[in-house]
Amino acid sequence: MASLRAAFSKWWAHVAILVPALAVAAALRGLALSRVPGWYSDEGTALALARSFLTQHHWDYLGVRDGMLMAARLPLFPWLLTVLSHFHPLDMTLARGAAVFLSLLTIALFYIWIWLNSHDRGWAAASVWIYAGLGWWVLYQRMAFSYHLGAALIMGSAIALTRYFNKASRWWGAAAAVLIGLAACTDLAFWPFLLALFLLVLWHRPKDTLWMMVSGLLPLGVMLGALAVRSPWMLHDLTSLLWNTSQSLVPQLVLLILNFSVIGNVYLWWTLSQIGWLLAPRSRRIWGTALVFWGIPWLFMARTRFMGGFGLYYQIPYWPYHAAGLGALLRYGLPWATQRLQHLLKGLFTRSPLDRVPSGLQHQIALWGSALLLFALLLAGLTYEGAQAIEVLQGNFAGHIALALTPTHDAQQTIIYMREHTQEDDLVVASPALAWAMPGHATDFQITLAAMGKTTPFFPAGISRTRWLYELRYPHAQYAVIDPIWRNWGVKTPSIRQMTVEIQTHWVPVAVFGAVTIYRNPNQPSR
Repeated sequence: MASLRAAFSKWWAHVAILVPALAVAAALRGLALSRVPGWYSDEGTALALARSFLTQHHWDYLGVRDGMLMAARLPLFPWLLTVLSHFHPLDMTLARGAAVFLSLLTIALFYIWIWLNSHDRGWAAASVWIYAGLGWWVLYQRMAFSYHLGAALIMGSAIALTRYFNKASRWWGAAAAVLIGLAACTDLAFWPFLLALFLLVLWHRPKDTLWMMVSGLLPLGVMLGALAVRSPWMLHDLTSLLWNTSQSLVPQLVLLILNFSVIGNVYLWWTLSQIGWLLAPRSRRIWGTALVFWGIPWLFMARTRFMGGFGLYYQIPYWPYHAAGLGALLRYGLPWATQRLQHLLKGLFTRSPLDRVPSGLQHQIALWGSALLLFALLLAGLTYEGAQAIEVLQGNFAGHIALALTPTHDAQQTIIYMREHTQEDDLVVASPALAWAMPGHATDFQITLAAMGKTTPFFPAGISRTRWLYELRYPHAQYAVIDPIWRNWGVKTPSIRQMTVEIQTHWVPVAVFGAVTIYRNPNQPSR
């Protein structure tokens, strides 16, 4: 009976910590989800792929046959959306609802992981509450990125890896490897986690290395084999994708240094989390494993992508590492800071006329003075993050990502207008943020140029005509729909800027919905 009572008490304490944190996280991520934030192009890409697979049973992408790999996407997250579409219409609300659920799952798994490794309830509680409420993290976890699915799988793999090291069970190791392999089927960004796993196993249990790597590569092999059976262009697109994402050594080093310097200076949570890890207990189970498991993939990503500004969502899989570091800063940094402040305040007594105050009173003043000062600092930080989270819910946030979002009301009005004014065979050029929901034949403003042999940031010039599902060249389009990501990001590319100037100069603006302008091609018959 005593052991049962002790077990109940232990699990009740975990429930008391985790459930309120998840409730707050759910409220911050779920309220007004259909309205805030605006629509982003990567979300539209996932929805476009899911819609194609649901209706055509092919991973076509906005007019390109089997264009998923060409769009630098992998199938697991769009496939999940097609499954969920049997319970809810395939739209932005569904995609974001899935992202919120996956984010909450990641937070819950994170709490389990940090408890299994540290057995420190204070550290686990501080970390999970930080993960639940940090303002910028809340914003990105309201958006339908495939990284949320990958992050949940990686977090599950971290738990399995902990059990593998503790239990020396190959099956736990295989589970960790398979989960990483599944994460690698959501996005290329997760492939380096396989390297991190390989190094950890090679260091701790070399005899299991082959077993683990075969287990990790199995999901990737199955995915690529299935794509190869369905698409004759799979190998070509995969080779082109890997080649296009590669860079020479010097640009990689420059970008890596830029990421360290800019992110470390701009995002305070990134820097403070590193300090927190320095204060955390340096046991093998958590210190070295966390550093290798998340650090090596981060270095691989940071050498090819800028992970601030527009690219802050690349950091989604690494937030557990930072949340644990920030939690350690509170759990272990606060007692250290309290002692130092008490010592400082006591020193002020000895070097002033107040040294005649009784020592007991001096101790109480130092104790309460340090506590009040640290409380004021914590309150300021909580107030700032709370205000930022509220701003996110209201849609009043700044930063580079705001320049790329199409306000939800503007997007919905645009879709209604296009459904009323387009025929089934009309070509519409737009960004993926809107193109996924367009009637008729919609294509991306980069694809239309790539089909004409022009250079674009993400698509190879000269898409073979054998892969066109319909006419893709913008001179044959009935409409062009220019939204914020086209206007604020796309025009930085010379070929896109030239096309935009031509459309704005020679085409007819027929409707404006806030941040969206619709142009009709005067060389095509009006409907």
